This record gives sequence, structure tokens and C-alpha cells, in this order.
Amino acid sequence: MVTPTNTGIKVGAQVTFIPLREDAIPASPGEPLTATVAKIHGRTSVGLLVNLAVCDANGNWHSRTGVPLLPIGAVGPGVGGYCTLPVGAGGMTAGIGMGAGTGGLGEAAAA
Repeated sequence: MVTPTNTGIKVGAQVTFIPLREDAIPASPGEPLTATVAKIHGRTSVGLLVNLAVCDANGNWHSRTGVPLLPIGAVGPGVGGYCTLPVGAGGMTAGIGMGAGTGGLGEAAAA
């Protein structure tokens, strides 16, 4: 069952994960990977922290915990180790606020 949060982000949402350069996940440095939100920890100074199931470049799955979920268009910390909603997903955009907007993932926050 998909569980909404007050930000509009839900467990099961697809996100884009940017691994750290030293991460053991098979990918080219800085290459974005697809991931699924497995747990939402809550808001911090860097955004939401989430646990992810990350699919590597070979189609294998890896878990990552405590990953910052940044608004679309936000500059990530350092060279990786964060995730964001795919462009065009709606909901979280830099400057508007996490979960603001209508439709898509932001719908729960607007209600």
C-alpha cells in the first residue's frame, strides 16, 4: 500500500538517485540511477531523508539509507549521495516548496 506524507511524497515513489563517486553501485561516476522510496524518515535541514531500493546499471538492486531527497532543480551536496524526483514529476520544485503544486505527487500536500 502506498502511504502519503504531508509533503506529497509516497513510499513507492520513483526517484532519481545520484550515487557518491566512491559508492560500490555499478554505474559511471555521476550517472543517475532509478530508485524506489522504501521509507520516509522526515524533514531535515537538507530536505527529506529516505531509504531507497536502487537499481544499478546492470539491473541489480541495492539498498541505501538516510538519503537526502532534494527538490527538483536544487543543487545536490558534493558529488552525489542524494536523490530527487525525476524532471516533470511535479510536486517538489526548488523555490516553491516540497509538495507544493497540484496533481501528481504534490496532490496530497495541496489537500
